[in-house]
Amino acid sequence: MISIPIAVAIDYFKPQISFFQFQHLEVYKDKAQEMAFIPIIKYNHFNEPAVEDVDWHMKLPYKMVNSVYDYIDSDKQWHIPINVFTAAKQIIETLNDDDVVEIMDADLVHLKPHPEYYDHLPYDVVIADATYEDWHMHISKPDSQNRMVISDYLTHRDEGYMNGGFNVIGRVKTIKGIIDDVILYSKLVTEKEKGNQHSWWCAMHGLNIACHNHKIKMIDGGNCYYPNVNTLKEQHYLAHYSCDPMFDKHKILNLNTNQFPNNLFYNQAKKWISQL
Repeated sequence: MISIPIAVAIDYFKPQISFFQFQHLEVYKDKAQEMAFIPIIKYNHFNEPAVEDVDWHMKLPYKMVNSVYDYIDSDKQWHIPINVFTAAKQIIETLNDDDVVEIMDADLVHLKPHPEYYDHLPYDVVIADATYEDWHMHISKPDSQNRMVISDYLTHRDEGYMNGGFNVIGRVKTIKGIIDDVILYSKLVTEKEKGNQHSWWCAMHGLNIACHNHKIKMIDGGNCYYPNVNTLKEQHYLAHYSCDPMFDKHKILNLNTNQFPNNLFYNQAKKWISQL
């Protein structure tokens, strides 16, 4: 499996990618180089100057990639979340169809090797952690609270394909088959919602819509630890610290590590911070 954490060439993402690389190398060791490809987006906001390279002490393969605004004619901030998939598209087009990829935000880290069965996924499924569905998405069923956000874009009535999840894992051929529609439907959702919370989650909506329309079943991996949201379990091979007030990604270099709980994620975070 090849992990694709999406970053932008601004200082905010530098420590996140540093932590990702540290953990990826800790977990996968000699195989780490062939199991990650990091797209770094040249600019974030419309009309910013492009950054052609970064001095981030990169230890894993990376590629400077175009921004969402090179794909979409817009000056609205609403489109920024779509960077996840426009960046990933520029990586997967270089990979073999049979490869398995993990498209993820930069604020995720591996805690242990991924389950072996991920490397043998069928081509009509993707794995997407469904924690988000009950957390804030609420879209996967006809009577779900926020179904109206996506209902206009669903092209058939068969149920059971969406799970409201994200952090998508699948065959390159499978992702190539849906990624243009993921980008399209993300754009339509964010332009309809005009900057509200669903606009911020537009790429999550776009993924679910595209999977539904292409009849790609989203399987819940139950694979992710969210500090401050759920409890770390044996099956959690990665952690997403997006909303953790203790390991605040906005203050990574100024954290009080003495307050960290004693578990695998926080112990590894301490280890990473200690070597900065």
